[in-house]
Amino acid sequence: MTTAQFETNDYLLATDSDRLKIKRNPRCIYVKLKSDYLKIWFNRDTLDVILSIESRIDEAYQYNMQLKDNKEDSIYLNEKYFDDKHIKKIDKGDYLFENNFSKNYITSDFYDLNRLKINKLILEFLRTDNEQKEIESKEKQFKENYIEQTKKGLMKKIWG
Repeated sequence: MTTAQFETNDYLLATDSDRLKIKRNPRCIYVKLKSDYLKIWFNRDTLDVILSIESRIDEAYQYNMQLKDNKEDSIYLNEKYFDDKHIKKIDKGDYLFENNFSKNYITSDFYDLNRLKINKLILEFLRTDNEQKEIESKEKQFKENYIEQTKKGLMKKIWG
């Protein structure tokens, strides 16, 4: 029987309080890798970010790293989504990681994930998210106006 002790490096790992900050107004983006998924979990208001690697997801992915995985509702990540200087943002601690596995997977030069412009993906996602909310708001307002106009029209017909 052999026993051992392991020391883990907690640097840049998300704590429970970090997760609570994000849960206040969470959004999630998935990037399809070769066989896994990069999960970008962030707070819409503060833009605090936690990155993790998932082996399976229940939702559709928004971005893909390989052209063969491209779908109608996903975007292929070409060279404009990568930058060699982006590695500095990871080193500075702009992003937190869910666990050590995710941190090692992303920070090593595997699939160029350390060069991926995370902020660009978030801003693109928020732009479409805002447009969708605006469309839903306009549709709701249109429906309410239609109902109000219908009521007024009926009242005029009844009361003459």
